[in-house]
Amino acid sequence: MLQNTEPEAIQQIKSSLEPYIKPREQVSYIRRVLALHLQRQRQADTLQRPLSLLQASDQVQHHRETHGLQRDYLRAVRANIKARQEHAQLGETTLSDTAPVRHQQNSADHLREHLALIKLQQKHERLAAIQKHLDTLTQQPVASPDFLNLEEIYNDSIELPQVPREVVNSFGTDTTAAKADLAAVVNEMEKVVLRTKILLRQEEKLLDVVRDRVEPGKDAIGEMARLHALNVTRNELINWIETELSKATGDDADQDTSGEPAHNGVEAGSADVDLSLQLAQVKEKYASYVATRKSLLTLASQRTRPTIKLSQTSETPRVEETEDLSSSAGHVVLPYLEDLLDLSRQQKGMIQQKSHINTILAQQVKVTRQILVHLAEESQLLPSHSMPAAKRGKSGFDEHMSAAASDTPDTVSQVRPWVYAADSAKISTMETVAEKVEEGHLALEGSMKALHDVEQLFGRKRNEHERVITGDTTEDDIWLTEESSRKAGARQHPDVATFKRGDRADPWAVLDGKLGLMG
Repeated sequence: MLQNTEPEAIQQIKSSLEPYIKPREQVSYIRRVLALHLQRQRQADTLQRPLSLLQASDQVQHHRETHGLQRDYLRAVRANIKARQEHAQLGETTLSDTAPVRHQQNSADHLREHLALIKLQQKHERLAAIQKHLDTLTQQPVASPDFLNLEEIYNDSIELPQVPREVVNSFGTDTTAAKADLAAVVNEMEKVVLRTKILLRQEEKLLDVVRDRVEPGKDAIGEMARLHALNVTRNELINWIETELSKATGDDADQDTSGEPAHNGVEAGSADVDLSLQLAQVKEKYASYVATRKSLLTLASQRTRPTIKLSQTSETPRVEETEDLSSSAGHVVLPYLEDLLDLSRQQKGMIQQKSHINTILAQQVKVTRQILVHLAEESQLLPSHSMPAAKRGKSGFDEHMSAAASDTPDTVSQVRPWVYAADSAKISTMETVAEKVEEGHLALEGSMKALHDVEQLFGRKRNEHERVITGDTTEDDIWLTEESSRKAGARQHPDVATFKRGDRADPWAVLDGKLGLMG
């Protein structure tokens, strides 16, 4: 236990305030009692005073002529004036009584003291809570290194059991089923990115192969290497020309020795001069060839080169023979390099356009699917004409899995219920219309029968021709037919009878000419 180190003044104040310190339930009870007391004291201000334009000193006279609402109004006015006078008298009597004033002052002082006591009590509770927490902090070893060590904190705690795999798999399935749209879109985007990366790698590989073939060391090869290659080519050409010339001169010498006698020294000297002239001409031609080749190489080297960052690869130095072969192959392929670069740019543009079109189509498909889902939620046609499960084919999970595996979005499965609902609604509407038409036909036949009975009752009998016509035209207007028959009857002579005397089908024929005998 900690020793109490508080000063005596504070202890005296606490001891003096102990009678006034009470628990929270008692404080709330006291507050309720005070609130009721204050409300009871304030009841005089909440009186509903009557609103009237009349004064309490007014005199209302009763006349015998007044009656009805006017008499009731005058009666109410007199009652109002009387009540206001009584109210004024009661107010005067209450104001004259000044004895409870001192008691009210004492109650107000007591209320202020009680409120001050409540404030001090709340402050004491706050200070006590702060002191309690400070004491607990001083007792704990905060300076020790293991105070906030998680291993020491969770040493005595029980480990949580591992979640079963079935539950985890079910959670994964539910999330994929709930977020099928997002998963499908993400899968499509990943597929597009993967295709683009694969195509980019293939293009880079092809470009590296072309670079290796065309210019394996173009920047590393200097002017000296090119001059060396030209000199080697020139020496080879000179050796070939000399061998050919030596073969030609040897053949001429053999022919001279075999067929003719030896020439004199003047002719041999002229032959040597001709040979030297031919060699000089060959050298001049070869020099012009070398000059033109150099100019051609300079023009080829001065062509516009594409800005391509060559990948620096640490390779072993090649042999001079392979360098010569690759340089010669590079000069051969150099004119086609620009075409290859143009083709690569076109392919890159086509790939970008394809990816852009796929992105736009995916966005449009997503918007369409969202609109279909929104319409399906608000539609009243789909619940009334729902598609049976047998015609849907796959279940929901299989359908989402197949849609995610395939490149085409699952929009057809969302449109199919609409088509089925429209067809079923059309069929039901046609059936209803057919039923109504059949009911109309039955009603029409009944009305025709009733009209026929009425005609028989009134003695109107149609001939066979009119029956045939009415039998063929049952769907015509009955009233038009009757009107036409009336017009036809009106055109006939009035003395001509429309029925036979001896026909007993008419009930009025019995009474014809015998009314005088019935008495």
